[in-house]
Amino acid sequence: MNQIENTVIQLLSLLKQYNNGQIYHQIDILKEILDVINSNESDESKKERVKGLIDNLYPVRGGLTDFHIWNEDEKERIKVNKSLSELNDKLWYLSKN
Repeated sequence: MNQIENTVIQLLSLLKQYNNGQIYHQIDILKEILDVINSNESDESKKERVKGLIDNLYPVRGGLTDFHIWNEDEKERIKVNKSLSELNDKLWYLSKN
């Protein structure tokens, strides 16, 4: 759970910084994941709830994989979107293992 928590914290920080007003739902889901991880629920319950919440971040259309950060500076835009993509991939991978 620690790796998921760390990844969610990093992703949440990035999304809050570059929120264009279209990803409030995903930000709320990430906050809820942190709430579940830090709750008093059993580890098995936490694992199931977190997995379901992560699945909700990546629907067929309109999820975090469809979100891209725009920045006038091309190098910065590439760097930030690469970080976003890596964090998304890591969170998805961690939720499946």
